[in-house]
Amino acid sequence: MKRTASVLGLVLALSMPGPAGAGDFTGSIADYRSGDFAAALRGLAPLARNGDASSQYYLGLMYLNGQGVPKDEAQAFRWFQQSAKQGYAKSQNALGELYFHARGTPRDVEQARFWFQKAAARRLVAAQRNLGDLHLRAVALRDYKKAVFWMKKVAAQGDEMDQLALANLYRYQPEVQDDAKAAYWMGKSARQGVAEAQNGLGNAYRMGRGLPRDPAKALYWYKQASSQGHADAPLSIAQMHGRGEGVPPDHSLAVAWFCAAARQGNHNGIYELQHAGAQATACLIELANGGSLVAQEELGRFYENVAGTVHDYPLAAFWSRKAAERGSAGALNRLGDLYARGDGVRADPVIAHMLYLLARSKVSGTQHASRLREPLSPAQLEQAQRLANCWNEGTPLPEKSETETALPRSCTDENDKACLPKP
Repeated sequence: MKRTASVLGLVLALSMPGPAGAGDFTGSIADYRSGDFAAALRGLAPLARNGDASSQYYLGLMYLNGQGVPKDEAQAFRWFQQSAKQGYAKSQNALGELYFHARGTPRDVEQARFWFQKAAARRLVAAQRNLGDLHLRAVALRDYKKAVFWMKKVAAQGDEMDQLALANLYRYQPEVQDDAKAAYWMGKSARQGVAEAQNGLGNAYRMGRGLPRDPAKALYWYKQASSQGHADAPLSIAQMHGRGEGVPPDHSLAVAWFCAAARQGNHNGIYELQHAGAQATACLIELANGGSLVAQEELGRFYENVAGTVHDYPLAAFWSRKAAERGSAGALNRLGDLYARGDGVRADPVIAHMLYLLARSKVSGTQHASRLREPLSPAQLEQAQRLANCWNEGTPLPEKSETETALPRSCTDENDKACLPKP
């Protein structure tokens, strides 16, 4: 059972209400659910005007969502209020949500709490969930113990996302922190297939938080989470294999799991691969060719600094250029260094200075140190500035500065205004 609606999100579930005592009501609700809102309105409006609480609730929904009538939150509030005063729990919960979100009425968290409590007393799970969230989010009503009280009631109903929310509250909130209870509810959620909970349960077993430390069980739950695409789980598996936590150290397995983490979008996996030696290079190249900016940046750094004792500066320049052309400040600066030294490219102080200017413009307040050995002439400084002003992210960077052809077409003398310094 997956609950995708956000808490306090005004997702008002439709379910059959209690007896309304009118045959027309059943037909009108059938029309509502089939999407025939005009027919539903014809049946519900007279019943609502005659005081039927269930009809008032559905008429409120129609005004709230603009179904068969112009959207009118004030009218929705009016109908929910009339129904709520008759004790209809769903209207009481809906009224609390309107008060909380200031829809159709000024925001009033005390009134929101009042109506949530009315509905919660009638065992409406949505209202109990809203009360728990209210005591977390509303500053004036913040009370973590009360939040736990209501969240436990909801989690006990079996919803895996409610169980995860309660586990995280026990794990991370100092006022109610309890590692054993966090692990208990994390386990409930994990066994229902929630990847985040499976990763959290793996953490609990790995670190011995709320559960006896058990590396084998940690790996089991990490693998469950990883199989569902959780990006942190493969990183933890890689670390355990690399460090020999409960398993024999295995560098190859560690690299494979770092690569899996990187493929699932965990940038830390890419950073770890950069330090894992030549065995990890194939994975980095795969990711870089697939468009990963971080992998391109790391390959530029890898070939410049850590490719054994023999640097591969042409490859460092190749990958740094790839990342630089996508706007990476670090790659722009690194490529500037290569041009300043003449490593992997022909030395060109103008292009180097242009790249330093672009790098500086990407990171406000950061001064990238120039590696130029000699100061540039005024003409060279002007050309570097013009090149920087005329370059657009996502386009090829100039590779040489000797002739005017190094400038983009918009930067020739015919159209010099395009190359005025950027404000």
